[in-house]
Amino acid sequence: MKDHHAALEQLHFHLPFQSGIELSVGDRVKLLDEEPLYEIERIDAGKTHSISARRLTDDSAIFVAGSTPQVTAEIGWVSRPASFGFDLPGYDGPLAGSAMDPFEMHEISVGAEIATALSPLWMGATLSDLTAGPLGRWDKAASFQFFMPDAVLAGLPEADILSGQNKFAVETETGWEIIQIAELTLTAPNIYEGRRLLRGLAGSDVDITANIPAGARILYLDQGLSPLPLSPELLEETLTVTPKLAGQEGDSSDFTYVGRHLRPLAPVHIRSYLSGPDRIISWIRRTREGGDSWAGADVPLGETEERYRIGRFEAGLLSETYETSQPQLTLSASLSGELRISQFSGLYGWGAEAKFTLP
Repeated sequence: MKDHHAALEQLHFHLPFQSGIELSVGDRVKLLDEEPLYEIERIDAGKTHSISARRLTDDSAIFVAGSTPQVTAEIGWVSRPASFGFDLPGYDGPLAGSAMDPFEMHEISVGAEIATALSPLWMGATLSDLTAGPLGRWDKAASFQFFMPDAVLAGLPEADILSGQNKFAVETETGWEIIQIAELTLTAPNIYEGRRLLRGLAGSDVDITANIPAGARILYLDQGLSPLPLSPELLEETLTVTPKLAGQEGDSSDFTYVGRHLRPLAPVHIRSYLSGPDRIISWIRRTREGGDSWAGADVPLGETEERYRIGRFEAGLLSETYETSQPQLTLSASLSGELRISQFSGLYGWGAEAKFTLP
């Protein structure tokens, strides 16, 4: 009866990401220096961790047949995986991974779809702000600190960075910015400082914000992530990612599948010139697939049709909308304002916008 009544007393609390990631199901906690002890039964992980625990009885010993059992051999510890799903730009679909130490290979499921976790997910949180930086060249001005438990990171030569190593994803207000870090310094246990960055990679330039505040999630992308073969029919659905090890489920989490790998990239190299009373606007489209070859005259379309939407804004308000099937638009030379150009996808809808101010 004593155990039953104690178990009815529940404790529910929230912790920031960098604090909550240190806790696991089965850990015992207490409020300040006061009794009683509580044992964690559930952790709902995310930007903040929602934690549920039950009260333990004052009696911590377990008695069997009137005597206290003796430990005759060291007990092997098997940790409990905590899985997460991610919808990142620059990949062929959503990804899943598990934080686990010590790590053991296991399955991760979303409904009937299954992925295999082959290495641990290294995930943490930024400890300082990360301001926006330049595209297409080294960002030598920005530096930031981040917390990433259990990770083993190091800086790399420029040649290794340019070959794709030391890649990270930092969560922003609109999605994820993909970056690479050339200079990494361990400043304290599990805390790193990153300098000399490449910014807005893999089409994530549209998700760069003026400032990414401290507390944003950050992922190491060179290991720990496995592809999830999800159907486009699940777009905009909130999905549950569940790990399973030795027949037992670990800690699950939810993510929203928005299909960033299907989002058309923002057009580039927008140009404007006058032709009589008209102004001709032209741009170059980008492709999500097969764009690495130099053999063709143009990159593959990658969509079922070529179609663009151009919105003209004045004082931040939409004034007119145009559509065209070619990367060019003719406007009256007298018009002013800002143009926002996006490409269409039959699976995703209108893609990332490129902005251009009319002269």
